Amino acid sequence: MAAEATPTPVPPSADATTHHLAAPAEAPPLASSAAAEEGLGHCPAARPAVAGLLGQQGGRGPGRLAALLGGAIVLVMAAELWIASRPDVPWLIDRPFFLTALAVQAVMLAALALPPGASAQAATCQSGLLDACHWVFVVMVFGGSAVLRAFESLLLLFAIAGATLAIRVSMGDECIMTVVAQRSSLPNISGRTVTYVFLSLLMITGIRLGLQAVFGAGFPIDQLIAAAGQSKDHLGIREEPPLQLFHV
Repeated sequence: MAAEATPTPVPPSADATTHHLAAPAEAPPLASSAAAEEGLGHCPAARPAVAGLLGQQGGRGPGRLAALLGGAIVLVMAAELWIASRPDVPWLIDRPFFLTALAVQAVMLAALALPPGASAQAATCQSGLLDACHWVFVVMVFGGSAVLRAFESLLLLFAIAGATLAIRVSMGDECIMTVVAQRSSLPNISGRTVTYVFLSLLMITGIRLGLQAVFGAGFPIDQLIAAAGQSKDHLGIREEPPLQLFHV
């Protein structure tokens, strides 16, 4: 019986080898949980910059979030104007606080109103303004929880903290200001941690509101001011002003 011929293996063609070597490796898909790690200073790199944030379309795109943010700012400004106009709101701390907040919020609204199709330079300026206002918001909202005196002031701060917390939870621990501005220079803290921080802010303002309901308006700042005034009276160094033009 004749031996069967062993087939000689055919080497792969040069074209196939070249095609195999030149085939680029597929990029790994972005993790679906990346958005959950977005904190104060993290700006998602997957979102392209756009000229005119209100011109971006999509269900959760920066355009609709910018409109939501702008509407919330208008509501807060209306509440701040009402509080600042009340005669029983003290000039010491509260009214200057809200007047400063109104000026910053006016800048934010002007930045959000950048029309679609604006130049890249204008969009960069817009993003920088929103980032600066983001800093002011964080400083004022947390500082106000400790220094504001009027019950109405703390009530507004409580509402802002609650709304911010609700928006963060609904967005998967993302910051709406960071998404709209598409940048942030704030510390890079995880989104979940920032959500807990705003929860603590809500609790602090709630505790202060409860203490004021029990011990009186302005607690404990007004009581400390009154105690300091009484100590000066005992020392004989207190001088009453000739006329009080403003409620302090």
